[in-house]
Amino acid sequence: MQGKIVKGIAGFYYVYEERSGELFECKAKGIFRKERIKPLVGDNVLLTEVAGERRSGNIHSV
Repeated sequence: MQGKIVKGIAGFYYVYEERSGELFECKAKGIFRKERIKPLVGDNVLLTEVAGERRSGNIHSV
């Protein structure tokens, strides 16, 4: 899914997914820490929904 980061607080990113119009609470994958990349508000991102949890996901790329 694609979305846009609308808020970032203490390692959690709130991503608005354009197709469904839902807001997802996401965490960035470890590769971002390894490469010292910090997602910022306004960035377009790719995310996947966590199975079993409603509106929760992981950010895979910026």
